[in-house]
Amino acid sequence: MTGTGITQPKRDAYKVQPDGRFGNVQIDLPNLLYHHKLKVYNGEGILMDKKAPIDLVELLTKRYNPRTNYSDKSIKTFQDLVKLSGLPVHSGSGKFHLLKKKERCDNKVIRIIQDPNDLIERMSVLIGEIAAGNDSDIVKNELSDIADILLNKNIILSEQHKDIFEKYLSIIV
Repeated sequence: MTGTGITQPKRDAYKVQPDGRFGNVQIDLPNLLYHHKLKVYNGEGILMDKKAPIDLVELLTKRYNPRTNYSDKSIKTFQDLVKLSGLPVHSGSGKFHLLKKKERCDNKVIRIIQDPNDLIERMSVLIGEIAAGNDSDIVKNELSDIADILLNKNIILSEQHKDIFEKYLSIIV
């Protein structure tokens, strides 16, 4: 695979082929499908080796479903894969808009996080910012919102929720 002349069939422009081919790269399909581990290779070696979000498997192996809310992590990984693959732009593909996806409001990028793992990761970042001295109301409000979402989804216990408010938001619950 040298990268010249390799394209996906028009109908499956951004869909991994049954042999694991995705443009100029090769995806280890058994690892992706059975272990949710994304291993991407080119002729020179491994390009990507990381845990794959569950919805990434659907995004890469099935037709685009506009009703599916793909996680931010899956969309970002998908964008990275398309860049690595060297696939041409197929604006007619349903997945095309995911390559340009950013939700904007008043010229500010707004991220809507739905995946619990992404929420926990973002919460860790916010806690680190507060611990480092960032006293911004925006940071505190976002941490509060994420803690509430995780509690409502039964991902954290009420004791953990209470600890977050007492330690980082200076609110006695």
